[in-house]
Amino acid sequence: MNIFNFIYYYILFLFLPINQEDYKRAGGKFYPEVYLAPSDSLTWPINFEISIDVKDIKSLDISNESFFSKLVVSSYSKYDTIFKSNSEENISLKHEDFFSIEIKESSLNSRKISEPRYYFNNDTYNYLFYDDFHSKSVKLVQAPFDINWKLRDYPYDDQKLKFKFTTKVDTSIIKLSPSKIFESKFSKEMDNLSDGISINSISYGYKYNNDESDIIQTSPTNFRPMVTETFEISLNISRVGSWLFLKLFFGGVLSF
Repeated sequence: MNIFNFIYYYILFLFLPINQEDYKRAGGKFYPEVYLAPSDSLTWPINFEISIDVKDIKSLDISNESFFSKLVVSSYSKYDTIFKSNSEENISLKHEDFFSIEIKESSLNSRKISEPRYYFNNDTYNYLFYDDFHSKSVKLVQAPFDINWKLRDYPYDDQKLKFKFTTKVDTSIIKLSPSKIFESKFSKEMDNLSDGISINSISYGYKYNNDESDIIQTSPTNFRPMVTETFEISLNISRVGSWLFLKLFFGGVLSF
């Protein structure tokens, strides 16, 4: 950068307003259309940390396009379930208002999701919390989940059982992430897990989705589609070697 460009940008910086208006807090037509005064402690985006405890898995077979699972879902937030702004507006911050778990849509009659139970960081339940988190939501989910089998390396393949959490609001006001302290886990003994299947580890991933049918205004001149986030918690599974060997051996003997 030459000296003239440096002087130009330096002068431009001096005349820029130091405190530019944050339209996310302006309310009215600007997303998320909630007014927050500078003194309000609520700030966007809200971070929800999530963990799961998988209790059981059944119907896991390559002939099925889904599997059934029983799991406990926990989520943590730094805010209460209701935030009262200085302008006397009550803003719902319930966890289920911001994101949900994806289940197989075609099996509505076989799903069961309990109402969330909330805990708060006080003398009774402070052992459930860490850092500056204030509210915890816990619910039991018993439902079918889609699976996309990757069979290129069958029968020596590894698969992922994905539990997906998708936001109901734009990524500018929400962020999902794995719990740093209460990590996701799975039961070592599952009554209904298919023989020969081994759960090896848990991994995480993200996807982002543009909703072209839902346009939001983020500044006086900026309009864009809403962007939602899908946070994936995956159980990485494989087939146990001895079981696989016996299956292939006896299958070969029978065919012979």
